[in-house]
This record gives sequence, C-alpha cells and structure tokens, in this order.
Amino acid sequence: MTGLTRRRLTKLLLVGTGVNLVAGAAMELYLLPDGRFRELVRSALFRRVGDLGFTDEDFDRFVVEYQAIHRVEREEQLLGYAWPVYRWSPLLEQAESMRTKLENWEERLITQFLLSTDYFAADRTGDPRYVTLYSPGLRPCQNPFARLRSTDG
Repeated sequence: MTGLTRRRLTKLLLVGTGVNLVAGAAMELYLLPDGRFRELVRSALFRRVGDLGFTDEDFDRFVVEYQAIHRVEREEQLLGYAWPVYRWSPLLEQAESMRTKLENWEERLITQFLLSTDYFAADRTGDPRYVTLYSPGLRPCQNPFARLRSTDG
C-alpha cells in the first residue's frame, strides 16, 4: 500500500506545522519593522565592535534601550531589509552614496554604544560591559568624561 494513510497524513501535518512555526519565527525578524531594525543594529554592533570583548547580552540590552527611544528614519527602514546581507558582506558598500550613508549611520550608532559602556573608564579591569544607554537629552549627568569630584583639594 503506497497510498496516503492516516498515519502518514498525521506525520505530514506535524512536520508541516513544525516547519511553519520555524519559518514564522524567522519571518517575524524580517517582516516586522521592529525586528528588522533590531537585527540591523545588532549586525552593526557585531561588525564594528564585536571583537572588543562585549557579550551578546550587552548588545541585546543596548538594542532594547536604543529602540525604545529612537525614531526609525526612512533610510534605516530601507537598510533594515538588507540586514541579513549587511552583517557578513560588504556588498552594500559598493555604491559610493550607500557607503557614505552607512559610515555616517554606523559612526553615530557605535559612538552612542561606546559611550553607553565602561569602555573608556580608566579603572576598568577585564572586558568592557554595557552600563546604560547614553542619551544626553534623557540623562544629562551621565557623561562618562564629567568630573564628579572637585580637584581643588
């Protein structure tokens, strides 16, 4: 008997359901604007500062806090569609106009990330870690370069 039996139909339905669940979770990252932007920011952090000793939890915490206050611009929305390629490939940097926009966006993002960490702390030992989102408009006294003690004596 090579026909479709109840047992084969049940197995086929279970496999199909599992494939749909996995594909749905992966597509959520790609289809939803928040998921695309989150992965775009994570990709930029991974590319630029991934070898400085930061953990995935540091990147995740920054992305959550950054996404909560950041209004996504149109260019970032469009760039978000390319995040799977952007993380590992320099293809987007081939066009001169795209390279300039990418460099400017990355520099602003990485600057904000590094200012949100203890990377510049002189008394730091071990790997750097994420502290809290650096946002002068929200937390003006959080400047890591501010002197907290008087040097008068």
